[in-house]
Amino acid sequence: MLKHLFAITASASLLASATPLESRQTVQGIQNALGVGKDPSAFSQVVSGTRQYYFPNINVPDNGKPPYLVTLQTSNSLNTVLSDQKNNYTIWTSTTDQPNDTGFYKYGTNNYIITVAINPQSKGIRVLQNTGTDLMKGWKDLGQIKDASENVLQGYDSQAFDVNGKKYLLYGVSGNSIHIAQLTSETTVGNSTLIVSTTGQNGQPSVQEAPGALVQGDTVNVFWSENMYQTPYYDVRRVSVSTSANLVSSSTWKGLPVTTILQNSTANGVQGPGSASTFTGPDNNPWLAYDCYYSKDGSFVGPRKVQVQPITFTGNGDVMASMVPLKPTRFNT
Repeated sequence: MLKHLFAITASASLLASATPLESRQTVQGIQNALGVGKDPSAFSQVVSGTRQYYFPNINVPDNGKPPYLVTLQTSNSLNTVLSDQKNNYTIWTSTTDQPNDTGFYKYGTNNYIITVAINPQSKGIRVLQNTGTDLMKGWKDLGQIKDASENVLQGYDSQAFDVNGKKYLLYGVSGNSIHIAQLTSETTVGNSTLIVSTTGQNGQPSVQEAPGALVQGDTVNVFWSENMYQTPYYDVRRVSVSTSANLVSSSTWKGLPVTTILQNSTANGVQGPGSASTFTGPDNNPWLAYDCYYSKDGSFVGPRKVQVQPITFTGNGDVMASMVPLKPTRFNT
């Protein structure tokens, strides 16, 4: 998430209202919030018969000076993965490159990569790789992602995904546009194109960031966040295309209807939900992880918290539907 460094207070009269789709406050025994955090890039897999959850994160000192860290928080329980510091492992340290955000992706069998966007954007996106079975250690820095001409790929908020045996990278540029490129290796991309860009709306600055994707059946759902993260207007929007589409053709993305799939719930006290990612949840179905803040009147109250909940679908059963953020039961005071 490309953070903008000024605070905004919103009027309660401008808040979006919503009726909760889920009357329960917990689902599958999971309590929200998971803990303090932002820009969750959640991943899970079954290890020795038990589902394990992974959340990469960054640690930049308040004074902005090195060392800069990338950490990995992991647990077999969503209820403790972010709330118990014993689950936090340092996997990368730098004295020169300041990380902005991370994305977790399983590139292949025993081949995991974490993409790390570096400040400023001109420094590009670095790739950490682990080819072992213990993801708490053994990460290697493979360097920057480059295009076919050996130019450094410049962007933030990168997330990778597979479609029909091909690998793709989503990334944001300058905080106001979302792009897609085909990954030709862990550190190279081929053809790329623009998915969406913005000039701002509702009096808000032009912000489009934090892209992600969920391939469900024969549908590719691409989503991103819009508006300022310190406001209740921060939300998640989605477009959907067929898995048979040419994902790096600009014509594929033109004229598509855009649906808001996650926005604030004044009734539940959850504001500015966004910067989302998808992962397999405890019921073996797709779940959404996102950050948000808790406030009844919409005014910003930090720090942001991470919530998770099952994804609902519409249409043919493969298209991500609109959801209401669940009411928190902890870390909400």
